[in-house]
Amino acid sequence: MTDELTQSNKRLVWQFWQDLDAAMPAALPGVAATTLAEEVAWTGFHPFNSLTGCDAVVAGWWQPLRAAFPDLRLENDDYVVAAKFFNACRTKGIQGSNTDFLICAVAVRRQLAIFTTDKDFARFAKQLPIVLHDTAPRGPVRKPRV
Repeated sequence: MTDELTQSNKRLVWQFWQDLDAAMPAALPGVAATTLAEEVAWTGFHPFNSLTGCDAVVAGWWQPLRAAFPDLRLENDDYVVAAKFFNACRTKGIQGSNTDFLICAVAVRRQLAIFTTDKDFARFAKQLPIVLHDTAPRGPVRKPRV
């Protein structure tokens, strides 16, 4: 790949992320259709698993994500920090997904605890400056009085 083509591809990806970031949830299908192939395949974590097709990726991932976290915006540094976290863990033999490390990066930047029962994050916490929300059971659940 030539340097010119590489730079052109980078601009295309950058513009796509900027357009996604600026779009309201209802406009996401149009934004995605301008860049993604109709047969795009997205693989993520449970309960999303694998989504195939531009409409499925938008309806199954982007719109629910934006609806759940309307004020959450990823920044360039989040991706850089996620890559650093990936490398820090990988050098210690700890594997994780890109999404997991992006979650860690955003949590660190926003000083948030990560609420998860995924055991991978306990391994990440040994190498990364993340805080995990305590998910341990606190005894029997009491029914409210009526």
